Amino acid sequence: MGLPMATLLARRGVRLCVYDPLKPRAVQYVTQFGAVPACSVEDLGCKLRESIFSSNPELRARGTEARRQQDDAKTRMQASDPLRERRHPFLAMSSEFPHPVALQNEAHPGETNEGATPTLARQSGGERSPFGLVVCMLPTGRHVGEVLFSKHGLLDALDGHACAKNVEAPGTCRALVIDCSTIGPLQAAEVAAGAERRGHHFVDAPVSGGVPAATAGTLTFMVGGSRNDVAIASPLLRLMGSRVVHCGEAVGTGQAFKVCNNLILAASMLGVAEAFRLGEALGVDLKLLNDVVNASSGRCWSAEQYNPAPGIVDGAPASRAYAGGFSVDLIVKDLVLCRDAFEAHPLTCPVTDAALTMFRSMSDKGHGHLDIGCAFRHNT
Repeated sequence: MGLPMATLLARRGVRLCVYDPLKPRAVQYVTQFGAVPACSVEDLGCKLRESIFSSNPELRARGTEARRQQDDAKTRMQASDPLRERRHPFLAMSSEFPHPVALQNEAHPGETNEGATPTLARQSGGERSPFGLVVCMLPTGRHVGEVLFSKHGLLDALDGHACAKNVEAPGTCRALVIDCSTIGPLQAAEVAAGAERRGHHFVDAPVSGGVPAATAGTLTFMVGGSRNDVAIASPLLRLMGSRVVHCGEAVGTGQAFKVCNNLILAASMLGVAEAFRLGEALGVDLKLLNDVVNASSGRCWSAEQYNPAPGIVDGAPASRAYAGGFSVDLIVKDLVLCRDAFEAHPLTCPVTDAALTMFRSMSDKGHGHLDIGCAFRHNT
């Protein structure tokens, strides 16, 4: 889903740096810094830091020296450092935002949309703080932690520990990390605390809508964080989605909304798959069954937009042998997050447990890479 989001941002004029080592094609969307097919997490952080320096007149001169010292530091680093060479499965985007050219007016691509630039926190001198945005879309909370906090990770580089050593104190280049991953409310709060300890800001902004919505720019973003941070993030998110919902002032509230939504998705998909298997066994016309269901009390997104029976909904993964879409392995991860949230309170969760057992069984049988609609064929 991350690649369509990046593509949409590039088409809409956002100056960004894209890094996705699992999809080398993503480098074609790097619009500011040039293609970086061998880019590391650290390199991305350094590029964002350099961008912040270069876009701020007061920091530009020091930025030149920073780049020189960065090159010297890289030369001295041991190439054998395993963390430095690690390639993470993630897509990250960094933007000179809010910069007058960061947001383009869609109706007039050559003009800037300065009205969309929010007000940033001010430093004691009254000048606008150097500030960058980092958008992450990662598989798990472990990946988020490694990318942000590991040695030679993104924040290490942005803070100046790995690049521009001894030029600026750690935290001078502040970032707002917008995490669009689904990692659960507990992990989101932990990551936010780690970022805040280093002087950075964090909002959780998981998405709903799937790959089609990411491609069309109609995602729903469920955002948790302070009102000011959400105001800063929202103009960028609106370039990728049709709805940005501020779910609460506490980081993690976006994740809370997302895990509740995905629990409903998991349960409804299993119910629809089972019902349509029954319809198939009874010999009924499944397309007609779908029409009746979606005109009746059984109507739901899993039946109407994402029906798991092949040939019912054009464009649904079921019509392409369950390739692409929302994988079984990912719904297993999300259901584990749901169960963790239940246990933290504690509450019983029989539906969550049943859905997790069913999808985990499908994964164990080798179907983890398929879309969740494969429950129509493989949940036996």
